Amino acid sequence: MGSGSWESSAARSRFQAAWFGVLLRHSVNVLCGVVYLSFPPRTGVGVAVAVVLIGWGSFRLLTRSMTSSTVVWADYVLVVVVAVTIPSTTEGIDVVSSNSLPLAVSGSAVLSFAFSQRHWQAVLAAVGIAVAFAVGLSGVVGVESPWTVFWPYFFLVQCAIGIFLRQLVERGARAADAAGEQLAETERDVAVAQARREYQREHWATVHDTAAATMLMIGHGVPLTQERVRRQAARDLQALRSAPALESGEQIDLRRILDDIAVESGLAVSVTGAELVRVSGTLAHAVAGAVREALTNVERHSGTRAASLVLRESGVDIVDAGTGFSAADAADTEGSASTMGHGRGIAESITGRMTRVGGSARVESAPGAGTRIVLDWDTESATVATESVAGDAARVWELSDPARRAFRLSRGYGLGLVGVAVILTTLIPVRLYGPELVTEPTQMVLIGVLFGVIGLGACTVTGMAVPRWAKAAGFAAVSVVTFVQPFTTDDAFGTGEHWAFGMTGWVLLPLLLTSPVRMIMAALVFLRVVTAAAAVIGGEMNAGTFELFGYSLASELAVQMIAGFFATDLRRTARLAAEESEAQSSLIAGQEIADRVQADYRSRYTALEETTVPLLRALAEGSITADSEGVRARAAVESARMRRLFLHADGQLQLHPLAREIQDLTALGEQNGVSVVVEIPPDLSSVDRQVRSSLLAAPALAVAAARVHARIVVTETPQLQVSVVADCDPTRVDDLEVVETAGIQVRVEYDEGLVWVQATAAPTSARAVTLSEVAP
Repeated sequence: MGSGSWESSAARSRFQAAWFGVLLRHSVNVLCGVVYLSFPPRTGVGVAVAVVLIGWGSFRLLTRSMTSSTVVWADYVLVVVVAVTIPSTTEGIDVVSSNSLPLAVSGSAVLSFAFSQRHWQAVLAAVGIAVAFAVGLSGVVGVESPWTVFWPYFFLVQCAIGIFLRQLVERGARAADAAGEQLAETERDVAVAQARREYQREHWATVHDTAAATMLMIGHGVPLTQERVRRQAARDLQALRSAPALESGEQIDLRRILDDIAVESGLAVSVTGAELVRVSGTLAHAVAGAVREALTNVERHSGTRAASLVLRESGVDIVDAGTGFSAADAADTEGSASTMGHGRGIAESITGRMTRVGGSARVESAPGAGTRIVLDWDTESATVATESVAGDAARVWELSDPARRAFRLSRGYGLGLVGVAVILTTLIPVRLYGPELVTEPTQMVLIGVLFGVIGLGACTVTGMAVPRWAKAAGFAAVSVVTFVQPFTTDDAFGTGEHWAFGMTGWVLLPLLLTSPVRMIMAALVFLRVVTAAAAVIGGEMNAGTFELFGYSLASELAVQMIAGFFATDLRRTARLAAEESEAQSSLIAGQEIADRVQADYRSRYTALEETTVPLLRALAEGSITADSEGVRARAAVESARMRRLFLHADGQLQLHPLAREIQDLTALGEQNGVSVVVEIPPDLSSVDRQVRSSLLAAPALAVAAARVHARIVVTETPQLQVSVVADCDPTRVDDLEVVETAGIQVRVEYDEGLVWVQATAAPTSARAVTLSEVAP
């Protein structure tokens, strides 16, 4: 959350409120001082006050001091002094009904303290300023009682409005922070869950490297001694039974693990180098798996029976003096899902395994020059255990709604401005006309027009769709009222019954609240231009009018602009909260999908154990032998099943509906003792249920008729095809040729004991289906 010098949206909001308070207070003070010195008459006290306002205000704006209580007290004392010197700074001005230097300075100070100080401090400051203003009014000729004047009471209303608006902005900022914190917490939860899945994936990779390799060698009839089979079967049993344990933070001696691997290997393995290297359990698990795979590759491909392990503080070297291989040739095999040679073992079981724990692996080999595999890791992160949550209990991913709260607050701020417009549009004319207002039809019509625009503004801030033409009409109506109202009374411009002077900007703000800030600023300035045009046309543009304009710009326009800035900031905060909540929703949705997929993998792994463990146990105990035809067939089936499980865990197979049905078909073949190999492209187009059923009708018969092995291949170029090659009984070929499927072309060929069945569906324009779109 946040950037730069702000740690959070709440901190940023507090900083902005403090700065806006200083900006509002002292920009008004400087401008009022300049206006006072520009237009006579002047008094000695008034000149002194104006000079102090300009000097102190300039100093505060340049230094931007916002944290010192001393300067805030100095600000407050200066405002009180200005208020009590009303008789010396308002000569020639009707201070009761017109704008003036003390009124502009006092009113802006009340709002600025409400924006920048604690609530109770702002209230006390407003009361003090109101009392000081009343004291100043008591010295004005013609004012019998200062408490009958409107302005001291209005200061308290201004304070309440300022506190309310600031409270809305701060609550919106806290809502955005809550959304950010919730997103961060969700990201941590997702990272922990991902770490747990990666750790479980490491276990599946170990199964691939151990039990799957053993089953593959037995299934292919590789000559193995009885003792070798028993030793490997015992090792594989231990790997299968060692479900991924969650990290406790305990450090593991990697040298001891390498010594154990050397003993259990079928090679003559020497371990040299560091005597003690402690690493986290996650890293130790990954290094052990990579070393085992490397030694398995040495045994199967190198042509030598010896290897050496060299342990370093930050890595392990696996070295053999065998035949070596071409790294380019190995890389070419990585893309094949059916390859079991160097490419698959190096890319996934060695390089991939080390990469997942933040390490690296590189291979140095050439034909006839032996092979050196270098595993490296960061020594600083080697001792950091993977954070995780104990237990496999289902996680509940919850999402609160700070974004909605932030938008409600943004709407509340807009409604607050609507309330300000209603109060001012009601109180100011009533104050000027009193009960006689209802007898002034022209004034009532103008007020009614403004209330209509306020209604449009209320619709805008509550989220209702207000057409642009309606907003333009509202803006035009406010402009017309601002221009026309001065001509409806005989009072001097900007005094007496000229109630629209400066006030109509508050009516316009709610209507433009969702507009860019530059448009809000331009509209507010335009209303002042309209007012000036009315003064020029009415022939009242004189020094007194200029002075009133200056005070209006200094107080009313500045406050309205800052209210617009606050609205923009609150909208930005609400958008930020919405983006973070949307990101959290996306994370949660992805996590739920990943959890369901992981549960599916886990159930398949459990089913695999039910058939693989008894076979390995019998081999380890010596009750069956690897040279038996039945054992070899069973081993081939188990090898293929483990292979598919690892591909699923590795993300190479999707849970496309067609892939699911092929999995069921594969399970059927394996129940009959058939080793089934499946190749499915990573992305398939969406396929209708009826088409899937028809497409698999003939291939299903071929798998069911297979005796020992079958291979299922799915392609889409662009026709979707499912091909099966199986060693079927020749008498079953006729059954395949008579299969009738609507819209599916079936081709059957038989040659030297193998049946080839190809089912082709007509091409469709359906889009590819991704994992996130597939229902569990």
